[in-house]
Amino acid sequence: MFLWTSPFLLAIAASAHPLGMSSLTYPMAAALVAAILAAGWTLGGRAHRADNVERQKLALAGGLLVAAWAVITIFAAIGPPHLATLAENKLRYPLILMDAIAIAGGLLVLREALSGADECLYSTLGSAAILLATPLYIVFCAVQLGVYRAIGRAGAEQQ
Repeated sequence: MFLWTSPFLLAIAASAHPLGMSSLTYPMAAALVAAILAAGWTLGGRAHRADNVERQKLALAGGLLVAAWAVITIFAAIGPPHLATLAENKLRYPLILMDAIAIAGGLLVLREALSGADECLYSTLGSAAILLATPLYIVFCAVQLGVYRAIGRAGAEQQ
């Protein structure tokens, strides 16, 4: 139940940044990350220790996808790129890269679990989409990182 409400809690935490309450955003984001990870461990911890390999694959896939959501939650503290400091923007893009890799890994492990359960069509289509989208997203993030670093350097030189 908590994992379903976490997007709404994330929106509330992110709304504190533009309202001038930025000192509250880091503790709220840290509490949300801890709660999301605890909820994910509660749901998948028993399956991870199971003797059934298929349940372990599902637990690993779920753990990677929940970890990716926890990484996204950190952005509530950082705020939008145009309002963030240069240090926050330098943190943003490695987090996005880690998030993309965790999502791709989670979906690929989920594909393996589904193909083991004799589901071949959708798992193959999903795998093809993952293999196309993840490298493109990583390239996009690298370009964005370069753009924001250039903007930060130009702003530092003007001051």
